[in-house]
Amino acid sequence: MACAVLRRQFRAKDEDSRAVTTLGRAGATRSQPRSALIGPVSARSDGFDADIRPLVRTIRRFLSNLGIIYYYLGEFDRAAELHQQSVELSPHAESGWINLADALFFAGRRDEATAAFREAARLAREGIRTDSTNEETLTYLAWAETMTGNIDEGTALAERAIERAPDDPYSHYYRALVAIRAGDVEYAADAVKNAIKLGYSRNMLKAEPYLESLRSRPDIAKLLGDIEGDTQ
Repeated sequence: MACAVLRRQFRAKDEDSRAVTTLGRAGATRSQPRSALIGPVSARSDGFDADIRPLVRTIRRFLSNLGIIYYYLGEFDRAAELHQQSVELSPHAESGWINLADALFFAGRRDEATAAFREAARLAREGIRTDSTNEETLTYLAWAETMTGNIDEGTALAERAIERAPDDPYSHYYRALVAIRAGDVEYAADAVKNAIKLGYSRNMLKAEPYLESLRSRPDIAKLLGDIEGDTQ
């Protein structure tokens, strides 16, 4: 049931890159040691001929989507394997490193997760230097900074993203995650409510492990349909 629900979500939003990069994932083959998951990206990642690049993008999207499904099902090591394959195909996308880092974090591989978050932050900073108005990149940088211990900087960046795009549900979603890590549960709850109001998927919020501490709140449980009074 959970897998079917998630598959419907991803089919509905297949062309939305934000929907396929919402938190934690990555991987290599099962025979590869875990310590090999974080390291220099292979030179072959940039060596694709132009005529096969569309196929590579399709495969990367498939790996990312599948990794996200495993992430939301709680199979974090498998999610990490898939996202590692995804970042090898697209090593310059900060979203892929964010996904990888989140999966590693919940797999208990914190050092590897931190390394992936740092790479995501580096790439996001490069993106902001190119386009300082991109709220998507701002949210990724906010989350990566937060998860590498720079909570004040992450909070400021998350606020900046909302100022730039107040109607973007993903900006409010990431603001909720940053607030959770900062220990500001009330702000996190308000940000989740705003994300839902703007169209963020309740099913994905219900499955999000970072938000576990919020789901026991009656107001959030009601919004997510976990108690009577579901607003769907």
